[in-house]
Amino acid sequence: MAKLVLFEVNKLLARDMKDVSEYVEEVIRSRYSIIAKVNLDDYEGKTSQEIAEAILSKNGMPQKDINEKMEKYINDLTYSYYNVAGHDRHQLLDGAKEILKDIKGKGALLGIATGEAKGVVDIRLEKTGLNGFFEVGAYANDGGSYDKIINAGMSKARHMGMQYDQVFIISPYPEMISAAKAFGVDAIGVATAKYSKQELASAGADIAVNNLKARNQITGFIFK
Repeated sequence: MAKLVLFEVNKLLARDMKDVSEYVEEVIRSRYSIIAKVNLDDYEGKTSQEIAEAILSKNGMPQKDINEKMEKYINDLTYSYYNVAGHDRHQLLDGAKEILKDIKGKGALLGIATGEAKGVVDIRLEKTGLNGFFEVGAYANDGGSYDKIINAGMSKARHMGMQYDQVFIISPYPEMISAAKAFGVDAIGVATAKYSKQELASAGADIAVNNLKARNQITGFIFK
């Protein structure tokens, strides 16, 4: 059977060319009627729900009120992101396309597991030419924590009839690495965000590399 390899997208495969924090501010304001200054760098590695909950709780909103509008909040993020960044260039990170071609060429199933809204991710993939690589995806729309998102990715693959005997997560975020290991999933940490290889290893990464140009090391681990 094949291997299922689930990738984070933001700051692993692609990144925004400018600060896009405004798109979250806009939806917080329109959906929850709270004006908040947001710096997404402060929340790097958190899911979209976790970011919203942290901002809204800081502004005194009860969890019950946060939860009532969360689904609509997540859905609104795509439109707001498109307004803020949809017309801009997006950076394809070094080695991203090559590693996807390599892993897919060796017979693995490729998927996405990310804490961002599906529409936001779709825009990034389209702008960087990566939207044709993936067969399954799990997003913030599927759950507010990485364990729910990873579980959704695996479940969707099974429901689509994909046959796999081993799952791998590739991510620059310790939170996703830890969630993967809690599922018994192999995890590859890539230090393309603010976290070092040491921090990713401490979160449980089976291997940690500097970037996706470490293609031989990554594919060697997956197909050993």
